[in-house]
Amino acid sequence: MNRPALAVHVDLDGARQIFRAHGRAFPGDGDPIFASGMANMLRLFAEVGIRATLFVIAEDVRDPVKRSAIAEAAQSGHELASHTVTHPNLLQLNSAERRREIAESKAMIEDALGSPVSGFRAPGYSMDAESLRILSDSGYEYDSSVLPNAAFERRLARRRAELRRPQRFEEFGGIVELPLPGPAPLSFPIGPSFALAFRAWPLFHWMMARAAARAHPTVLLFHLIDFAAPLDRTSLDSARMSIFTLSTRSAAAKYEACRRMLRVVQRRFRLTATRELLAPFRSGAERVRATDA
Repeated sequence: MNRPALAVHVDLDGARQIFRAHGRAFPGDGDPIFASGMANMLRLFAEVGIRATLFVIAEDVRDPVKRSAIAEAAQSGHELASHTVTHPNLLQLNSAERRREIAESKAMIEDALGSPVSGFRAPGYSMDAESLRILSDSGYEYDSSVLPNAAFERRLARRRAELRRPQRFEEFGGIVELPLPGPAPLSFPIGPSFALAFRAWPLFHWMMARAAARAHPTVLLFHLIDFAAPLDRTSLDSARMSIFTLSTRSAAAKYEACRRMLRVVQRRFRLTATRELLAPFRSGAERVRATDA
């Protein structure tokens, strides 16, 4: 039986961005989520033989330590994509602010690391029609922020069933959308982070089985917290932040759980690079350039 293709994505949200998203300032030194998460992620992916797409928050390329870690990942064969400049909710920004977060993030990552950036994910899946048009205008090839739920049906004027498969949005400048698997009416995907936070292994298995049965190419989304060591208790001001940083589990336990999840996914899907998911939407010349890259 032919298994559908699946690309592994990782959002590189560090401690400072996670705390900022919850209206807090991270009280510790450095960024322990980024440091331990990147190291453990790269070790696991090398062990399993995965080349992932990493969604970079562009402000991080100004930090020499983070920039070096991201460059190492790119040199190991992982693709780089954008996760905005500062990790805001795009739906709360005006048009000029959105354009800065979308267009400048691409330029910052490319200039700092010398790697082409063709993909984008909105923080918190805060994508809509206006931002899709800005993505197209800014030279992106694809987005991966959309979920098959009622909110995106309204924002994009598309039926939920359509939003379960990769497609080109001609009405939004021709941007290709690689949607995330997630059951309606939820506003988030049932991926590794959810499974780790709530030990929802049966739900994760069910979600992956449903996605495989539809036979569409899809995406599996990790976050750095899925691999990172738990934060020191002095950095955590509430049980809520313990959950949102996945500091409720040890790095060793998370590493083994992520390895098990990848084995589950490998049985149902054929793991591949994001560029393969995009191949059906490219012209002949574009396919040759992508293969050469």
